[in-house]
Amino acid sequence: MTRIWNIALVFCAAVAACGQQVSPVKVERHRILYLSREYLRHSQYLEGKTADRIVAWGWRILEWPIDSAKYKEVVPENPRYRFSNGSAVMDLDGDGNQELIVGRYERENWKQHEILWYERPAGRDQWVEHLIAALPGEKKEMPHDLVWYSNPSAKLEGIILTIGRVDLYLLEKPSDPKTPWKRFELGRLPDPPQSGMRIADMNADGRPDIVTGMHWLECPGEPRTGEWKRHRYGDWDRQHRPWGGMNKHGIADFDGDGKIEIVVDEAESPEAKVAVFKRDPANPDGLWKVTPIDGGLYCPHSLEVADLNEDGRPDFIAGEMDAGGWQFPLIPNPRLYAYLNQGGLKFTRSILSQGWGIHEGKFAPKRYRGRLMFFGNSTTQPWFDGMITNLSTWTIEPLPR
Repeated sequence: MTRIWNIALVFCAAVAACGQQVSPVKVERHRILYLSREYLRHSQYLEGKTADRIVAWGWRILEWPIDSAKYKEVVPENPRYRFSNGSAVMDLDGDGNQELIVGRYERENWKQHEILWYERPAGRDQWVEHLIAALPGEKKEMPHDLVWYSNPSAKLEGIILTIGRVDLYLLEKPSDPKTPWKRFELGRLPDPPQSGMRIADMNADGRPDIVTGMHWLECPGEPRTGEWKRHRYGDWDRQHRPWGGMNKHGIADFDGDGKIEIVVDEAESPEAKVAVFKRDPANPDGLWKVTPIDGGLYCPHSLEVADLNEDGRPDFIAGEMDAGGWQFPLIPNPRLYAYLNQGGLKFTRSILSQGWGIHEGKFAPKRYRGRLMFFGNSTTQPWFDGMITNLSTWTIEPLPR
């Protein structure tokens, strides 16, 4: 283990472009919507016909106006179940309001995993629950990764998810989403645990592929029944067990050559690396070339891509947790970092915010008062006395150049 941490330190020291500098972006405003000992796993932004909302959940589901701490409970706690991390949003019933899709598991034995969506009827305070599917998962972790999947060429919409960070499923949305969704098994991931998930066309064949952990899965012509060919782009999972395959990903053309790259961090490591992986045209089926970006981050379980300084190049944000989900130490000063693209796969790092941990942070799909808005919640770990959950929003402002 010591050898791995030393490698991480060398990894960071070798990246001269990652020196901390005065940033051409800043947080215009940090607003705290919630402070509590309540356990919240995840949060999402729901667009609506008349108003947008932020929702978060753990044992129950709560809803906030975008810029207010006046939350309400929309799904009460069911003592039998706990909600899982994996989630997606989509307007499933065509009423102009996005709904939350989320996993749930039996609290005591983890034998039954259910994927649900919640209808938001007008004029009602409580949401209406609909079962999408029940999935096998005895002694396996609940859905950690769950994303919306749209494949127009196959006339397919639905969700992709993993159970236990190893088993991949596709659930196809029927014409009536209140009826059961059809399930397709897409295979197992090697060297588990593998986590983090993005959908992107990785080989430019017009089909949406899956990126998860240190692998990408190539979408076949028929995604329901065809073989999803698995490709390994990196080997952090083999270098650093078990944390190396537990990642967050961002996908963009970072160097402007017309081809996409993957920026990846070790989401569950107390000495996490950050790097860009680029496919080698001379060896397209081999491991991708790695460009180190940073190292020594503490459990950065948030990574999102956006043009932060409005210069036309994709940048990214990485955010640290207060405490890793695997009983790493509680740290006093978690940070939210901005990595600004300088071209040539070089980035400068600056601190956007500190003192507030974040887990699965995201950019809102809309600008708030003309600014990018980043939001998310920390996750209180019950074995740390006094640890507090926060749900926060940050609006980000580029400074004059």
